[in-house]
Formats: sequence, C-alpha cells, structure tokens
Amino acid sequence: MTAGTTLSATDIPTITLSKISDAGTAAAKSVAVSGDASTSQVVMGNDTRLTNSRTPTAHAASHASGGGDALTLSNTQISGLGTSSTYNVPTTGDASSTEVVKGDDTRLTDARTPLDNTVTPDKFSLSTSPVAPTVGALWYDNTDYQLKVYDGVAWQPSGVIVTAGVPVTGSAPEGSLGYDTTTDTLYTYDGVSWNAAGGGGGASITVSGGGGGGGGAGAAGQNNGTNGSNSVFSTITSTGGGYGGTNNASGATGGSGGGAGADAGTGGAGTTNQGYAGNVGGGNRAGGGGGASATGATGTASGNGGDGVAVSITGSSVTYAGGGGGGCWVGVATAGSGGSGGGGAGGKGTANGTAGTVNLGGGGGGGGASLPGSGAGGNGGSGVVILKYPNTYTISNPGGGLTLSTSTSGSDKITTVTAGTGNVSWA
Repeated sequence: MTAGTTLSATDIPTITLSKISDAGTAAAKSVAVSGDASTSQVVMGNDTRLTNSRTPTAHAASHASGGGDALTLSNTQISGLGTSSTYNVPTTGDASSTEVVKGDDTRLTDARTPLDNTVTPDKFSLSTSPVAPTVGALWYDNTDYQLKVYDGVAWQPSGVIVTAGVPVTGSAPEGSLGYDTTTDTLYTYDGVSWNAAGGGGGASITVSGGGGGGGGAGAAGQNNGTNGSNSVFSTITSTGGGYGGTNNASGATGGSGGGAGADAGTGGAGTTNQGYAGNVGGGNRAGGGGGASATGATGTASGNGGDGVAVSITGSSVTYAGGGGGGCWVGVATAGSGGSGGGGAGGKGTANGTAGTVNLGGGGGGGGASLPGSGAGGNGGSGVVILKYPNTYTISNPGGGLTLSTSTSGSDKITTVTAGTGNVSWA
C-alpha cells in the first residue's frame, strides 16, 4: 500500500469481540430499535421506565411474624433496650423470681396488714440491753431507772436518774447523776455507791470539822494520847489520825496510823485511800506517825513523821495531814521531825512534842523521855472541810453549829469549815 491511498472496508480484516481484551459484557448487547429495552437489550436514555413513578410492590406476607420465612432480630441488633428485655412474663399467674410482673399480678392489688412497728412501753423498757442496736438507739433500763443511748460501742446514760429515794445501785457508769425527789438531793455515782453531791431546793447536808487528838500527858508514868475525830461531808468521812504509843506500846489505827513507842510495839495502820501507817520505835526513839502520802520512819532511822499530800482546791497548793515525829530519850541526839503538811516535831528528854498545825490535820509530835519525868505529846491538828461550787450559789448553815468562811475564786466560791458540826444548804 502506497502513501496517500484511501482504505476501503475490504481492506480491513474482520475482528471478533473475543479479540477485544477490555470489552465489557454489555458490548455484546444491542439497544432497542424502538420502545423499551427487552431483557436481552441494554436500556437507552429514552426508556419509559426511567421516569415511571410506580407504587412499590408489597413485601411478601411470609416475612411477617409467624410466616414461613419471618424476619428475626437479636437483642444485640436493637439499641436502647434495658436489662428487662431478656426476661419473660409468666404465661399465667404471678411472676416468679426469674420473670417480670404483668399488670394482673395479684400482689399488686393485695391489701395486706402492715407489720407491727409500734413502740409500746413493754418494747422500750427492758431489764437487759437490746440485741444488735444501731448508733443512736434508745433504751430505758428499768433496772437502773435510766434512759440510755447507744454510741456504737456501749449504752451511755442520757440524763439524770430521777427516783423517790437514793438511786438504786446497779450498773450505772461512774460519774452518773441521780436525783432523790423525796429529799431534793442530787447524788453522784463513784462506781461503788451513790454520794450526795449537794442540796437542791434547800436540802441540808451534814458537815463536821474533825478535831485533833489529844497528846499523852507528860509525867513519871506512861500515857497514850487519843485519836483525832472524823471530818465529815454528807456520806464522805475522813477518819481522824491514830495516837502514838508510849514507851513499849503500839500506835493506834486511824486515817493515818500512830507511831509505836521507843522500846516495843508496832505502828498503827492507816486507812485505805486516806493515809499511811506509823512505824516501830528503836534506838530509844519512838517511831514516826504516818502521813497522807508516806509511812512514818522507824525510830532507829530518824523517827520522822510521814509526809502529807498537796491539794489545790483553794486555788493555791496546800499540804495537809503530815505525820507527827517520834519523841526520844534524853541521851539521843535528835527527836523525829514532823512530816510536811502540819506534822509536829517530837520532843527530847523532858521536852513536849510540838502540836500539829490547826486545820491542816497534822499529827502531834511525841513527848521526850527522861527520869524522873517525861515531856507531853503534842496535840494533833484539827481537820478541815473545804467546799468548792459555782459562784451562782449561796451557802447557808441552817441551825448554826459550824465555823465557816467563804471566798470567791474566779467563777467559783470556796467555803472552808474549820470547826463544829451542823448542816449546810445552797440556794
């Protein structure tokens, strides 16, 4: 073929569709000469069906619930479902513990009588504490006549026990308060017994200022002294001190015990929680009397009296109830000294013992020993009763009989009873 020659159809070889590598399956289809395409033709743009607004054909009835090929969904394919969606309702009757309740469940309309939750005296007043209480629970203990509240650990009293007469001694905690409506008296419980704490409404309380014991007379003979008298406030008693023994005699028992004589005998015992014992004599010197905080010394050691105890109820520290010193034979170097707290010193030879300090309750010193005569023992110091109470109250001594004085210390009043026996009350 030369350049410039025109090709004719006969010059082009016939090529089949299979020889065209990128022809699609539509390449073998024809278009309709006219009208809409048939199932073996491809659609042209003028096919009427491209613009025909037709009503959709209904789904098959068999897809509905109960149909032969019903469509189903699982819970996981539905959003927003609650946990109740996995439970069934009962076919009949009330729902079981694994079913949900329908509206016809009989329990929804059961008119039942409520359980008995009423509080009556027989349920609230008991002689023993309730079992498994909660914090804040109340219980009236009809053994102690006391309303108590549970604090999570124990039952605590909630107020004052009010009774006609002295409150019953039961299991009340130490520090509880009781009020006797018969005598209008307030009591406190010390863990063992009820003690009158003060007079309400003019009630009177007995008070006695104890006197010191007498010292033994000095003479050719041998003479013991006498015990001191008790100091009293209501049911509280401070026992008087015991006398010291002469020569070979024992000391007497008391609030604090007396010392024994120089030659023999034993020291007198003290009273628990009040004072200590006196001691034995030796070396021609009597034993020291006991004090409120210490035992007296032996005659061989020093014969000194035991020391007393310091108390600050008046606002300043004062030491009370020192023991008296033991007296000695004329040939001994020194007699015993008195213990701190008003204890008197012993005498030597014919010298008298020194008296205990008035209103400090100190013991008197023993008299000295000699021939033909001896010194007298010193008298014991008198006791004292000191009362401290709020300054909003005024004390009185109905009927008299007491030697007393009152001072003010801050928000308190302090009344000191130095002698006598009588009653006091407050208003």
